[in-house]
Amino acid sequence: MNLVFMQESDSKLADVFGKVSDKLREKARFARTSVPAVLKAAGQKKDTLVVYRPKVFANKFEPDFVVYDGAVEKEAVIKFINAE
Repeated sequence: MNLVFMQESDSKLADVFGKVSDKLREKARFARTSVPAVLKAAGQKKDTLVVYRPKVFANKFEPDFVVYDGAVEKEAVIKFINAE
């Protein structure tokens, strides 16, 4: 599983993302970007957490990526990642 944070430079979610990525580094790959061209190419807005499933696990029953839209809390993000 790959988790990407499309960030605004002064985001509250940035702190949560940093703490979660430190804790779950063994479970998933984490990346962070604030480059407008990358955000546009990914079709995402700023301050968004996106879980991308590797192509090896792709199937027609699940989407290739899932966008997190829950609370800006460490435990909520960890629960979301573990569910995916």
